[in-house]
Amino acid sequence: MSHKTRVLAVLRALHRVKREVFEGDSHALEVTRQKIREEFRKNVSETDSAKIEEALVVGSDVVKLMRTSVVQLRQKKEDTFELILRESTVLPKSTPYDPTKEIPLKLRGKKCSENSDSPGQS
Repeated sequence: MSHKTRVLAVLRALHRVKREVFEGDSHALEVTRQKIREEFRKNVSETDSAKIEEALVVGSDVVKLMRTSVVQLRQKKEDTFELILRESTVLPKSTPYDPTKEIPLKLRGKKCSENSDSPGQS
């Protein structure tokens, strides 16, 4: 696949994920659209294949990151927000804090100077 085809594919993917992630938020959609346009225009005259390839990888990574990590909050009342998660959102496993659990102490090893079996000492 040529660079031009891949660049257009990444551009389309970014705009699709933007619509998916920021659905209903016109401000976020506009800011994201401007940022995508700015980044692509900044690199429009790039001819080095390695740099183009690197930019394509970054663009693909951004698509994955937006799809799996970005969440949306909608304000319900003045002090209440609704968290909007999509099926593609990945939440890390978290362990609740238990203040009664004992934290094991790390045992310190012997210092080199305390070890009498070392070959440098008589």
